[in-house]
Amino acid sequence: MTFLEEAGKMKGVDLYFYISLMPSNAIVQYSSSSSHAINTYDVFVSFRGEDTRNNFTGFLFQALRTKGIHAFKDDQHLNKGQSIAPELLQAIQASRLFIIVFSNNYASSIWCLRELAEILNCVQTSPRPVIPIFYDVDPSVVRKQSGCYEKAFAEHENRFRENKAKMEEAKRWRKALTEVANLSGWDIQNKPQYAQIEEIVQNITNILGPKISSLPKDELVGIEYRVQELKDLLCYGSLNDVRVVGVSGMGGIGKTSGGSKIIIISRDEHILRMHGVDDVYQVQPLSWENAAQLFCRNAFKVNYILSDYEKLTRDVLSHAQGHPLAIEVIGSSLFGRSVSQWKSALTRLKENKNKSVMDVLRISFDELDEGDKETFLDIACFYNGYEEVYVKEILSFRGFHPEFGMQVLIDKSLITNNYGRIYMDSLLMDLGRSIVREKSPKEPRKWSRLWDYQDFHNEIDNLEAIVVKNEEWMFGRTTMRADGLSNIRQLKLLKLNVNFSGSLSHLSNELGYLTWNKYPFKWLPPSFRPDKLVELKLRWSSIQ
Repeated sequence: MTFLEEAGKMKGVDLYFYISLMPSNAIVQYSSSSSHAINTYDVFVSFRGEDTRNNFTGFLFQALRTKGIHAFKDDQHLNKGQSIAPELLQAIQASRLFIIVFSNNYASSIWCLRELAEILNCVQTSPRPVIPIFYDVDPSVVRKQSGCYEKAFAEHENRFRENKAKMEEAKRWRKALTEVANLSGWDIQNKPQYAQIEEIVQNITNILGPKISSLPKDELVGIEYRVQELKDLLCYGSLNDVRVVGVSGMGGIGKTSGGSKIIIISRDEHILRMHGVDDVYQVQPLSWENAAQLFCRNAFKVNYILSDYEKLTRDVLSHAQGHPLAIEVIGSSLFGRSVSQWKSALTRLKENKNKSVMDVLRISFDELDEGDKETFLDIACFYNGYEEVYVKEILSFRGFHPEFGMQVLIDKSLITNNYGRIYMDSLLMDLGRSIVREKSPKEPRKWSRLWDYQDFHNEIDNLEAIVVKNEEWMFGRTTMRADGLSNIRQLKLLKLNVNFSGSLSHLSNELGYLTWNKYPFKWLPPSFRPDKLVELKLRWSSIQ
């Protein structure tokens, strides 16, 4: 029996572990990325206990456990009467995906509604999938708060009518219900539960990616507890720490089995050698045949080279150097273009013949219109993994016409849209951020965008957008000074997950989006005129 299943974060390393178990047909798989925050739970399930605990939700949790998916279930973890914060808030923050099980009595529970509102707040700050399940209630009832939901809200609002703050909270609940009910989900009314649960769990598995599959639970007695202990050791502390955890025990106690394999993936071979890797497999560029096939799929939307483009295709591929991402991006940018346009693009590639793959990708960026360039840079710096609707909303406020611009980026393979979320390859993100830095690489105050708390300085004055996240803010380990924000007059977007000290005398009147968790001051600056403000979120603030 093997319990060495999970791996922690080594700086700059992506980890994939494939560990053989006995019997030989059982495989444990886990993948993680150093760019992702540490998560305690795979799934957080919000539900009304009296409606679904002993039927649908109970079966769902059993199916999730069978797949090795670690789910938080609030009625098991929290005592009755306990306030929603901080334990529940921490569980929400520490979850990778949210499931909302809507039932007839869901809206009658203030606990459930507050839980839902907090989930949406969390998703806005750190995008994660939200999956609505409509158990015994029609989606339109949830979306419009009609029927039983209308009755529940009438009772809430009647009880709150003398309390303005709670009436505002009820409005936020209504908005949250509408937003989630508009998401793609599962309507399981009058359908076989076992079949629906199987599909839901498979969908969740696909979203989360490979983790644990085909575990013979009858063979692996006690594995879940041991795996959780090991995860706790690996996940404790800063994301930037290099963590090496040893597994010790007498022979036969279950550390590993014969044939255990560990694969570590990194861009940096030195890091692999530094951590004692026995052998390094160098992933080679695509062969000409494979490169041509991938290129044709993007440039011609077929698997063969069109007759008029044979020589041009060969010339283009010689510059892509067998790099799959470069081939996809260049091919997509040439789709539907004339021979003369291909020749023009090839001329630009020849001018950069001694440059890196990053420079080849830069050509696709340079071909974009100015507004589309700004859209690309915003996504590269801030919005990878965010919901498409929310990204478009912010980009529209910024004046970038995202409805058209984002489709241009998709057509050119610069971004993708998966399950309603926008994603960008890490190499393209590096490209976008290097473009922001290139004119003044050592002077963040001159950049148009800022995304790393370590670049935050008092003298910044030229920024239009700041989205800074630091996972240590929740534990108070990192504190920045707020003084510099007073000097930024053109700031339109400000989202902060960093502890601040100092003073704040001014905020830009151009702000449209202001999110500041743990805002440290008792009031907003008196000079602040929020005439253009679209969204304001000051969770856990000191506002009086």
